[in-house]
Amino acid sequence: MSAAALNEYQMLASDFYGNPQGNHTVSRLALRKLDEYRQRASQVLGCAVSEVYFTSGATESNNLALLGSHRKLGDLACSSIEHKAVLSPVEYGGGEKVPVSGDGMIDQDLFRDYLKEKRGNLAAVSIMAVNNEIGVINPIPIFAGMVHKHSGGAIFHCDGVQASQILSLAPIVASVDCLSLSGHKFNGPKGTGILVVKEGTALRPIVRGGSQERDIRPGTHDLPSIGAMVVALEEAQSQRSTTHEYLIKIRDLFEERLTALLPNVSVNALNGDRSPAISNLLFPGTTNEEMLYLLDGAGVYASGGAACASGALDPSHVIMALGVDKLLAKSALRFSFSTSNTAEEIIEASEIVAKVYLQLTGGQL
Repeated sequence: MSAAALNEYQMLASDFYGNPQGNHTVSRLALRKLDEYRQRASQVLGCAVSEVYFTSGATESNNLALLGSHRKLGDLACSSIEHKAVLSPVEYGGGEKVPVSGDGMIDQDLFRDYLKEKRGNLAAVSIMAVNNEIGVINPIPIFAGMVHKHSGGAIFHCDGVQASQILSLAPIVASVDCLSLSGHKFNGPKGTGILVVKEGTALRPIVRGGSQERDIRPGTHDLPSIGAMVVALEEAQSQRSTTHEYLIKIRDLFEERLTALLPNVSVNALNGDRSPAISNLLFPGTTNEEMLYLLDGAGVYASGGAACASGALDPSHVIMALGVDKLLAKSALRFSFSTSNTAEEIIEASEIVAKVYLQLTGGQL
């Protein structure tokens, strides 16, 4: 957590420990703080206070938006490279996946044709703002406009988790019906999230047991975590331009150094509009499992895909969707960057990655 978010958490845990749903003075004080954080979140996101719902994270938010709008088999759709927290509910509802190009982009003409073909038969369509494995940035207002114009009434949902530190969220919120966020992606506490639900969007609860969050998300509010998350969101959005500029420099430095040392290593989605916080590369002749083992021992921490699927032995569905063959897809590694990384660390990391790769393939620097 950021220092400001941690301070907010500690203050709330100490001074506002009441259940906001209670009837006594301590609870009413907690409720006032909860209302304050909802208002502050709405100001950052550019939406009405009544459109902000607090959740346990984007997995819950995604499921609530999709399964909460699902009415019949096959009425959900998403891109083929969504996070599992979107893919799984879409598959559960018998929905379809829209393919992407080799750069991870959705063909807008094909997408428009798909919506026209499915007109009147879709309840919800979901496309993420920024892909969590390859960093591709989608033009959400364009896709949202297509869904609203051509789908015949489907809501448009966006998983905005990876966008929160590098993109302005307000223009995205303005164009969608639902937006999901996770607190830990912008230096807030884990286990916190937001679902924006625009006025007039009908969702039904997928969990029952209480009247919290206007009857669609029951459960006692974790006020300290909610407050810390909102403070972190305010920070992330106010600093996003500086963050974006810095991350571009260190991501490009990493990719340039590494591909200069290893000419046969390639960057996935290199020609697409990408998040500077993510770099995904293919390492021919190795598997990400053996690379990750040696990198971990050398102090470089990467992943073979989404952290939620890090134990999976199959290649990433995102990399496979780009048209990469299965054997090569098993070599894909994702590196993530933050403003706490220095140029010196990036140079050292690229050299360590190169040495590990050559150790496995029998080459040398």
